[in-house]
Amino acid sequence: MPRVLLAPSCLMGAALLLTTATPAVASDAPEARAGTVAQVFPKDAEAAAADMSADGRVAVAVNTDDGITVVRFTSGGAVDTSYGTKGYARVPATGVSAAAVAFDEDGSLTVAGTRAASGDAKQTAVLARLTKEGKPDKGFSGDGVLFATALPAGTEAAAVAVQGDGKAVLAARAEGRLLVGRWGNDGRRDASFDGDGLYRSPAKDPETPTAIALQEDGTVVVAGSTEVPGQQRHASLWSLTPKGAPTSGFGTKGKLLIASAVQSGVSDNMVVDSSGNIVMTGSAGGKFAVVRHRHTGAADTTYGEKGLATIPTATDSEGNVVGARTDGHVLTAGRFGTVLGVAATTNKGEPDGEFGTRGLTRLDFGTAPQRLCALLVQGDGYVVVVGTAGARHLVLARFDTAGALDPRFGG
Repeated sequence: MPRVLLAPSCLMGAALLLTTATPAVASDAPEARAGTVAQVFPKDAEAAAADMSADGRVAVAVNTDDGITVVRFTSGGAVDTSYGTKGYARVPATGVSAAAVAFDEDGSLTVAGTRAASGDAKQTAVLARLTKEGKPDKGFSGDGVLFATALPAGTEAAAVAVQGDGKAVLAARAEGRLLVGRWGNDGRRDASFDGDGLYRSPAKDPETPTAIALQEDGTVVVAGSTEVPGQQRHASLWSLTPKGAPTSGFGTKGKLLIASAVQSGVSDNMVVDSSGNIVMTGSAGGKFAVVRHRHTGAADTTYGEKGLATIPTATDSEGNVVGARTDGHVLTAGRFGTVLGVAATTNKGEPDGEFGTRGLTRLDFGTAPQRLCALLVQGDGYVVVVGTAGARHLVLARFDTAGALDPRFGG
């Protein structure tokens, strides 16, 4: 099943080193309810991205003032002490922040991020790879870290996916253009992808990529937004062949502007479901909204109203993360008034009456503000949401197929 794998110039003489360390435990850690997990960091922290391995383990990249910390959890919600140092692997480089993570089939993890400009060093996209044990993969660029200094100055990583052969596909933004690059297991750019390993969108309207996914045949799908002069920002989809060329018949030269009633965040998160449909989430009229397109780029008219489905809510709501079950049911989660909510639709785009109350369940970690970075669907249809509560609490929760918190998770 396809998944989202839902990223600075290197200072002269400097290198980004991956090490492992365990953050100190804060004394004000909240007590997790059954079905939820909370990890408290000693300083301000933000869960930036998460992915789930084939065996159900969850890796979360957390940005702090000290750099990037990757925390791995078992399928049961416990910190996986076999990983790194007691479950934590750190990227202690000043000015580097994570944007995305993606598991490989062998359990290794690719982290995509950006190093901020500093002094004479330009802002640069960074790829790092950790082994399944949480150690630097020294076969990748020599020390497990790649500074993409050959990309244009100011490149910002947005999202990353990993192919079945282990090659990393990065979506990034530079000079207002979409960049999609592919790197091999050794950290070298793959020249078989668009001739030099890098696709560059035409220099026209400013593009902002936010998510990436792979179709079963290796087609690359990127979601984002486009600034069209004189109009509001449009959600966008790009489709590239496995060789990095725009997909023929998909929109106009491989790009599609989404014309729907969704007004907010529709392209922030995207998945490709088991049928190859492209699913995005956002907000329409203050309600959770989902947009679904066929792999060809055409709106899926069998879903909702011409490809747009909404879940009625009594309070202002917005989907921020999305996932799809193998039966075609779609789950979205995000802001639900002052707390969080998880909503579900059927394969036809109707509220899933078997999930929560009329397709909606409420989630409150008890500490504000609350933000989500990922919604991960297990093989059994259970859902894990990952995010941040307050200034430094990494939080996870697992829901069963009926929309109830799973008391076995994290207990």
